[in-house]
Amino acid sequence: VVKGNPYPRSYYKCTTPGCNVRKHVERASTDPKAVI
Repeated sequence: VVKGNPYPRSYYKCTTPGCNVRKHVERASTDPKAVI
């Protein structure tokens, strides 16, 4: 689990290399309006 990450499930959904879900999660953590 990533500390400070409000969407750990979304992060773990991306298990393939080159997946952009991580970027979306990072955006969501800084911008609550950015919903995945």
